[in-house]
Amino acid sequence: MNKILPIIVLVFSYLYADTPNRESDRDYFNSQKKLALQGDVGAMEQVYRLYRQGVGCPKNYVEAYAYLSVARSHSVKVYTNPWSMKNPLDPEMESEMSPQVIAEAQRRSLELEEIIEKNKNSLQQEKNQKTKEQEREEIREQERLKVQEEERKKSIWQKLKDLFK
Repeated sequence: MNKILPIIVLVFSYLYADTPNRESDRDYFNSQKKLALQGDVGAMEQVYRLYRQGVGCPKNYVEAYAYLSVARSHSVKVYTNPWSMKNPLDPEMESEMSPQVIAEAQRRSLELEEIIEKNKNSLQQEKNQKTKEQEREEIREQERLKVQEEERKKSIWQKLKDLFK
């Protein structure tokens, strides 16, 4: 029994040591998806891998294909060779997909493009709004400082007048 116990412990530790933390996988997936929907190409590629492997989300080739397609279209630096743009995105994954599923994934990639573009526009509008608010705040602060300076000058002149009376 003494010889079997270490083996049992070793087997169980091996089996459970590589058990993924589903909660952290889901959190990672959600954070990457949020970034991807804001136009982050690296995050799009991560979301593709996560959907492809079913890590932090259900395995979904349509979504995987769509995110990879959008990432490729947004990634000018990586895919500058026109020949590479004509190649399949993921030949192994595509071989497991029917033409109808590939067509659905292509439609989904167009939807993603629209979502990402809207998100980028709204983020830009928020940034512009913050910039306008900051400009207004700076103007208010300048006006406040100007008023303070005028009051200080008046106070000094009043003290000088009182001094020479």
